[in-house]
Amino acid sequence: MFVFVPLAKRKRQGLRLKLTIVARGMSIKIFAASIGVSRQAVYDYFSGKYRPHSDLHKQIAELLGVSEDFLFGNA
Repeated sequence: MFVFVPLAKRKRQGLRLKLTIVARGMSIKIFAASIGVSRQAVYDYFSGKYRPHSDLHKQIAELLGVSEDFLFGNA
């Protein structure tokens, strides 16, 4: 099912993801490899061009030690 997420919200989520990765001291290369995507995909998540597939939300949240709601919800 396709869920429309406005660009402004995707950009906020992307910034939150980027800041959380940086706060954990993790490199983009290591983060991308850990979730099985390219570095370019991660940069696209940061910019709001794309959003991680919902199947990855739990894996990303666990890897970064935060909740899915924090990264992808309205928190």
